[in-house]
Amino acid sequence: MASHNESYRAGELKGQTEEKAKQMAGSVGDKAREAKDWTGQTAQAAKEKAGQTAQAAKEKGSEATQKTGETTKAGPGILQQTGDQVKQMATTAADAVKSTLGMGKNEDIKK
Repeated sequence: MASHNESYRAGELKGQTEEKAKQMAGSVGDKAREAKDWTGQTAQAAKEKAGQTAQAAKEKGSEATQKTGETTKAGPGILQQTGDQVKQMATTAADAVKSTLGMGKNEDIKK
């Protein structure tokens, strides 16, 4: 049978072990709360950054669409003018070659 002193020591060790276990559980709980808070903050920052990036992309897309619309409005006029000029220059060059070779129209020869 265990002596009174041995029983006392066993009880004391049991109490110390329980206290240490409680401290460790509290420490683990604190670390878990810190990790949860950090994760929440990180997620919030990522959400805000994603929102800012999406807004910037939306604005850039809107600007590009607006510029495309402006170019499209001005584009056909400029392209039409350029096409007409090229066509006129080609016709003039062809008439000059025909005239030089004597294949021009009679009215071109009279000039």
